[in-house]
Amino acid sequence: ADDNASGAVGITALARALRAVALRHTLEFAAFDAEESGLRGARAFVADPPVVLDSVDVNLNLDMVARTAGVLWAGGSSHTPALRPILEGVASRSPVELRLGHDRPGAPEGDDWTGQSDHKAFHDAGIPWIYLGVDDHPDYHRPTDDFERIIPSEYMDALRAALLTLLALDEALPPT
Repeated sequence: ADDNASGAVGITALARALRAVALRHTLEFAAFDAEESGLRGARAFVADPPVVLDSVDVNLNLDMVARTAGVLWAGGSSHTPALRPILEGVASRSPVELRLGHDRPGAPEGDDWTGQSDHKAFHDAGIPWIYLGVDDHPDYHRPTDDFERIIPSEYMDALRAALLTLLALDEALPPT
């Protein structure tokens, strides 16, 4: 339920929330498959994109965003420092504590999430990325990762933080 359904449902909710919003940038919503078997869906997207890859300003990846325990991590700004002030602005008004990190090269094993989800395919292509996710929990990659373990208010706060992130990126990035 948290890994991977929370991200898939989350992008659907974000797309619905943004339907009537006049944005400065075009958003492409994509759900990738086969992350655990080598990021195959994300790598296929990057290898044969349905849009001009140079037009992709940033990849926002939601993977495991439902079980926050009050903390949502935003990775990516260590690789693209220009994202840091944008994310800090989001953190200042986020309904969940938004912490920056888990993206520092050379960090101890498990502390650098750069290669742990679909954003890695974009990273490898030189495209800036933001990964929103939670720390591992006892049900991570287990059949006990059930929807009953999700606290709906935590999940909604994480999606609100993701929406704030998209809106902040739209505002901060140069118009296309």
